[in-house]
Amino acid sequence: MLERLFIVDALHVALREAIHDESSEPLYRTRLNYGQERDLQVLEAAIRQQPEDYTVFVDLTCVQSLSDRERLRPIELLASARPIVLVLRQSLLVRNSGIASAQPCTIVAVDSSPEARVVEILGGSGRAPGNVLDHGASFRDLRRAWLNDYLASLLTTEVLRAPPEGRRYRRMPDSTLANTWIDVKRILTTGHERALEIAYLLVRAYTDDFREDYQHLTILTGNNTSAVLATLMQALLGPQVRVAVVDRLGPFPFLSPTRLRDAISRGEHVVVIEDVISTGREIDLLQLLAIVNDGQVVRVIALYDLDIARPILVEGRRLDSLCWPGNRIQYLRRAHSDSLVPDKADETA
Repeated sequence: MLERLFIVDALHVALREAIHDESSEPLYRTRLNYGQERDLQVLEAAIRQQPEDYTVFVDLTCVQSLSDRERLRPIELLASARPIVLVLRQSLLVRNSGIASAQPCTIVAVDSSPEARVVEILGGSGRAPGNVLDHGASFRDLRRAWLNDYLASLLTTEVLRAPPEGRRYRRMPDSTLANTWIDVKRILTTGHERALEIAYLLVRAYTDDFREDYQHLTILTGNNTSAVLATLMQALLGPQVRVAVVDRLGPFPFLSPTRLRDAISRGEHVVVIEDVISTGREIDLLQLLAIVNDGQVVRVIALYDLDIARPILVEGRRLDSLCWPGNRIQYLRRAHSDSLVPDKADETA
């Protein structure tokens, strides 16, 4: 259903453009101009990059205002050659009734709920191209399904690492054995644009309100790879966001109380960022660290979730995994067993 679908986001594209402009404002300030003419103009190039037989959904759900409907004209012109769907909040459509005449685009208006449910479809046959959205459907669910497929597509042979030749498993840091593992660092080092893109997707999983003041937000991570993502998220949300990194957690992790309490004050909202969830052990340890330092973990957001085991201390709704690639990569994990000889596992990952 999602094979020929692409979702493009005005703010995302604008941020990617900003990193190439040395004279631009810091990334977190770029959000203040969101919805301005430049942000919408850069969408034209992003849409042109997609094959003409793809349906392109232009996610404008974060747009607060649009003073001139003519700013959408470049996108409308592209719609004559490919299916284009503009997705926006119903409140924006009410304030800018002229958007409804943005033919030949299909206009999908969604409500203000977190699920962004479809309340009106203008143009076409009353359904979004490809029949992927109907009245009452959740655009958030569609975006997350597309995101799952997109992140899974990044798992190339260079990213999926395997034990040395002649061995079936490799010992991981928690002493269990794995037949393969995801090297997220390889994904992040393919270019600063890719790293920023993934950090942006994590931010969108946390919030759609880029004008919020994040004075009371701390991002907590348990390894250096997740720390890279956390610092990029800080660049997007603003320097007032605190980042606390606890690398190489052990069974009884030692951390200077001053270091963590400087980052997490009483009542602080803590978001745990994890690159890959396998057993959930690292997340549980981070949860305990936050609790004993008077922090309140409000969300756990993971880039990849191998769905082998669940963190014990995380309630279901607070765990948000963006991609579930276990079946795709045929991932296996097992407790260490001496019976694996001669398929002996490596000593370290």
